[in-house]
Amino acid sequence: YLMHPNSVATHALIKRDVESALRRHEPRIRLTMVTVEAGADPAELSIQIAYQHVRDGRADNLVFPFYLTK
Repeated sequence: YLMHPNSVATHALIKRDVESALRRHEPRIRLTMVTVEAGADPAELSIQIAYQHVRDGRADNLVFPFYLTK
């Protein structure tokens, strides 16, 4: 997604790919929510991931900054 516009369409593509990758490659969690929003900088996105640990049901989350430029 490097050099893509910080648009709703790009956010939707990133959300789809993050959800797909986590469901396919991370069996230790149950995904509950992924949101992608524009950050403070025009080239920055904030990817928020909410999930439950399969082993004990504990809820957790992660916020990952992602930059659309180098």
